Amino acid sequence: MLNKIWGIKLKKVSFFLIFTISSIIFLFSTNFENPVIFCENPIYNVGKINSKLKEITHTFTIINKGNSPLHIEKVINTCSCTNHILSKKVLDPGESVDITITVNIEDKFGKFKDGIFLKSDDPQNPDYSLMIEGYVTVDYLVDPLGIDLGKFLQSQYKNQNEIVNVKIFSDKIKGIKEIKLDNPYLAYKISYDKKNRLYSILIFFNKKPPLGYKEGNITISFKSENPVEKNISYFYEVIPQVKVKPGGVSLSILKENNPHIFIFYIYYNRPFKILDVSLPDGFSYQLEKIRNKKNLCVYRFKLILEDKNLRPDWKKENIVLRTSLEKNPFVIIEILN
Repeated sequence: MLNKIWGIKLKKVSFFLIFTISSIIFLFSTNFENPVIFCENPIYNVGKINSKLKEITHTFTIINKGNSPLHIEKVINTCSCTNHILSKKVLDPGESVDITITVNIEDKFGKFKDGIFLKSDDPQNPDYSLMIEGYVTVDYLVDPLGIDLGKFLQSQYKNQNEIVNVKIFSDKIKGIKEIKLDNPYLAYKISYDKKNRLYSILIFFNKKPPLGYKEGNITISFKSENPVEKNISYFYEVIPQVKVKPGGVSLSILKENNPHIFIFYIYYNRPFKILDVSLPDGFSYQLEKIRNKKNLCVYRFKLILEDKNLRPDWKKENIVLRTSLEKNPFVIIEILN
């Protein structure tokens, strides 16, 4: 009886050992046949550094520890601040290659971790990362580094403004020396929080800018032993504006007029055409161009109420004028009930 029990146990143990050994052999042979990407130190820590260094460069070495060629299919930078140099993308078994990674830290502050992802045919590590990490200290911090003053009509320019904050951390920087604007239509006002060493610079329009797209730089220079400057980019677009005077009319005024006519004037600061007019039922119109010069085009638009007994159910209707202007294709005139 005991021999029988021991026999069963021995069979189970033998089966387990055979299964385990077979699995190990299978895994070993599988890994042995595949490429294996490897780097002894895939993370390079630079410690604490100052942003005035501008960039950090480090060279990593990767090796193919597998038994078949390693194909690096793609290299992905973690951000636009990262660049890399890789001379070879196919490594034979045992072969190595250097990868040089550069991280721009000029606009970084505090902890950072950037680098690249290597997409390869290593089945165990298809996305292998090589990273440079550390902590960036700064003498000053500018936020934001670029401002969008928006897309607006010429009449709205007074509403367009943005604030640039400048925080000073180091005693090497004594303050802001000068602010230069490369645009005569822009101005600035500056306020200072002495306790927090924080400057707030309000950028705004001091006069009406011309039509079109504009971009440029605001240059801040600091009080320090060595010259220090920082450029902040800006951009905006002033779009054409068609003016209608008056902007609308009430139905009751139209009915009181004799004849039932109301006149609008449509202005624009360059020649343009009115291509089409859409009216509510019960109305007609007459259109006349009364001025057409290089810097001013004026139309006289007569709105005529044909149906004196018109009692529409709507509270408001619109006259829609389609123009030849690409950025102002439609002009709206309101008729209120």
